[in-house]
Amino acid sequence: MFEGKIVAITGDRNGTGRATAAAFERQGATVCGIDIEDGGYFCGDIGDRQTLERFARKVIDDYGRIDFLINNAPPMMKGIDECTYEQFEYALRVGNPDDIAELILFLCSDKATFITGENICVDGGMTRLMIYHGDNGWKLES
Repeated sequence: MFEGKIVAITGDRNGTGRATAAAFERQGATVCGIDIEDGGYFCGDIGDRQTLERFARKVIDDYGRIDFLINNAPPMMKGIDECTYEQFEYALRVGNPDDIAELILFLCSDKATFITGENICVDGGMTRLMIYHGDNGWKLES
């Protein structure tokens, strides 16, 4: 589905970023990631403008274009005691990285050409009701 497409993704070495990169690669895309963790396509901090510009320039030099830009990396790396409530709420993510990766692929596909400007929550309903084992009669069975 994404054969020959060039995907630039921030934060591709762990979690949702890694799952998204792997999903695109399985579909034939070339993934160019930037992460503060070494070992991928490009190592660097997206919080540094010059680093981000060098990454973009490298992708364009190597492939001539970017078909999809996935902004996955968190905006800052702070401890919970250093964040405002809004910063913590933004960084709080609930869900399976593979579920989020599949949504990203769908949104980049031709099947989603009429979707614009949406905030899609992938959290299994947790934002409606944070449920834990034993709450409201719900129990985890594996």
